[in-house]
Parts: sequence; structure tokens; C-alpha cells
Amino acid sequence: IELPSTIDILKDLTVPLQPTDRAFFWHVPRSGGSTIKRIVAHCFTGLVTAKQAAAGDAAFMSEPTLRVITDLEGGKYWNVDTGNPAGLARAKQLGFAVQPNVDLIVS
Repeated sequence: IELPSTIDILKDLTVPLQPTDRAFFWHVPRSGGSTIKRIVAHCFTGLVTAKQAAAGDAAFMSEPTLRVITDLEGGKYWNVDTGNPAGLARAKQLGFAVQPNVDLIVS
């Protein structure tokens, strides 16, 4: 299937993955996405996710450098907020996209 040029940033899965390729999960509210995020964080141990910040994450999201945070249940997250334009701008400014162990980005 040929994709329209408006979404040409998507990966053709018949082409081998490159180190710079990033998995992206588009979380549609009320579609089971929160369950998927919990499964990724706690069942696929070792994966590091970037997601929308939770209420208690504000301090982490304003740090001047990127780092991985481990929650109380063992889930690993980048200290970026991918849930809003300001958080995405901060991630871009800090060079998030070129970090070597970004396993999943959640909208």
C-alpha cells in the first residue's frame, strides 16, 4: 500500500529498521491505551518510554537535562512530556530524538 505524502514520515515495515527509527503509540482516549502503556512499562521490562507527564511528575519535567526515571513499580520513563506542545518543544531542545535508548514514544 502506498502512503500519501502527508504521512511520509511513517516507516515502511518492509524496510529493515535503522537505529534512528522510533516506535510511536498514538494513545486515543477511552480505547484501552492506558492498559497498553501499563503493559509496556511493567511487562516489557527494560523498555524506556516517553509519555504524557502524570500529576506528580512536574519536577522531573523541568530538569535541565534528559534522564530516565524509574517509578515505584519498575517502569522506566524519560523525563519528557510528550502530551503537549511545550513538552515536545523541551524534548526537541534537549535532543531527545537522537537518544540511543528511546524505545517507545506515546502521544
